[in-house]
Amino acid sequence: MGRDGNTFFESTYKGKKVKKQHFGLSIANSLFKIAFDGKEIFDVEPAETTFSQWNKEDKEMEEHSGDGFPDLVGKKIGLCVQMIRKISGKDSSEYPEVTHFFDTETGLFSEEEDSDRRKLDRWLSSAKEFKVIEEEAKVKTSFGKKADAGTDGEAPKKKAKWGKN
Repeated sequence: MGRDGNTFFESTYKGKKVKKQHFGLSIANSLFKIAFDGKEIFDVEPAETTFSQWNKEDKEMEEHSGDGFPDLVGKKIGLCVQMIRKISGKDSSEYPEVTHFFDTETGLFSEEEDSDRRKLDRWLSSAKEFKVIEEEAKVKTSFGKKADAGTDGEAPKKKAKWGKN
């Protein structure tokens, strides 16, 4: 949820106000719909649960308690992961992105009806090793500020300080 407590935010697109869901809500809802027989995340109450967490300093697992969904433990849920390669100029990074959840027994995504053309089969047949995202590289000066690129493609020349050339 956002700071205002809503599950959506308003944005202006072509002069009109549009409601958009916060990032990750739809993928979380698909997980809950599969695990809890069609219920969304806000239809399931969290409960006090214990969990293990890795402590980097002590290099061991520690037991903690907090709000969570203990009914998710032991559920078998399929997960579709797409590897992303983000390229920005000469720099690149790679990371996994969860794209879909599916029921492992039926192979169906949430709210999908059984048919000959399952979404999972279509997703697997069109899957690529990496989804490549290319971004425009930003030209920066040594001080980290965006520089104006010259018309000839060269970096702009420094201006003389205090009237000296």
